[in-house]
Amino acid sequence: MSVCITNDSDSSHLQKDLHALDGWGSKRQMRFNPKKYKLIMLGVTTIGTHTVRMNDATVTLSDTKEEKDLGVWVDSELKFSGH
Repeated sequence: MSVCITNDSDSSHLQKDLHALDGWGSKRQMRFNPKKYKLIMLGVTTIGTHTVRMNDATVTLSDTKEEKDLGVWVDSELKFSGH
């Protein structure tokens, strides 16, 4: 899931999407583990604490410079040098 967050309204929209995802998983007896969520920031960013609420717990997201998703390495500069 990716979203551009520039204000509180964007943060609320992301949180609503995460709740919908959690509901989808619960209906299918799948539990997502928010402790495994990663935050990768692209472009101009501000430093701050990023938290999400899922499974009745508030989790602070850990940020990363690069992450592997579906076998593809992506970094915060959108360079694929990790391949």
